[in-house]
Amino acid sequence: MKRRNAKITKTIGPKFKEIRKEAHISLKELAKKVGIVSPSTLSRWERGEEGLPVEIFEKLLTTMNISYNEIIANEVEVKQVMMKIELLYQKNDIDGLKNYATQLLNEYYQEKENYLRLELLIKSAIAVNFYIDLTGIDITNKKYKMSLTKQFENINYWFKKEIILFGDVQLLLDNSTVYELSRSLISKMYDKSLVEVVVSISLLNAVFVLIKRKTPDKAKIILNATVHLNFPKNDVVTKVRIKFMKVLLNYVDAGKEYPIRQFLDSLDDEHLKESWIFATKQIRFF
Repeated sequence: MKRRNAKITKTIGPKFKEIRKEAHISLKELAKKVGIVSPSTLSRWERGEEGLPVEIFEKLLTTMNISYNEIIANEVEVKQVMMKIELLYQKNDIDGLKNYATQLLNEYYQEKENYLRLELLIKSAIAVNFYIDLTGIDITNKKYKMSLTKQFENINYWFKKEIILFGDVQLLLDNSTVYELSRSLISKMYDKSLVEVVVSISLLNAVFVLIKRKTPDKAKIILNATVHLNFPKNDVVTKVRIKFMKVLLNYVDAGKEYPIRQFLDSLDDEHLKESWIFATKQIRFF
């Protein structure tokens, strides 16, 4: 049961305004379609001057054919959560990471408000994803993963935080979803004169996940398309990561470990080298 007079935070309004303008819909036209809100009320919310009733917000999403994820996921403050997750991950603190992921999962299951549940879904999914990466153990259920997958359905706009989120929860998505979302993201980036590094991180994560799950053909398609995007010329890490994925795919085809060892030995960055040695061990190449 929804709390009476519950409102969507006013800070989400400006983000919604970006999406509305990209869709070329005026405030007057949108208010008319929704039917239960005035253009002036929407305008004040979009300017960040006041909150908006949940019922109206949900009607806006339906009218615009967009998901909670496209609005709220770009507003959710996950920096502190990510810092804690990454610290536990880097320390290889499996118990600590499991406990934190379990805590976030329990908060998600207990929350009743849709928009608050989404925030907790995102945070818990990131924590669980990192836990799976360390242990290979999934502590969620089918219904949970379906809820997460649903947040990526019918994406019309790939915002930066949404791209980052995709890269951080792929181990909870099935192969088909990882592949199709990667293709969707690539299609939105082809006409850009300069593509942000976060795009390469998410796409190359997807390539690795697809290799790890023994679907190299799909991994090759995503990698080949990623290579042709316009990343910054000084983005050395992306170039090295692309080369690493090519080496892994070559191993899948030829079955020789030497090129992998040779590539890892050529790395000067010890942290990067250690990370990729761990990655190769995950897929049982050594």
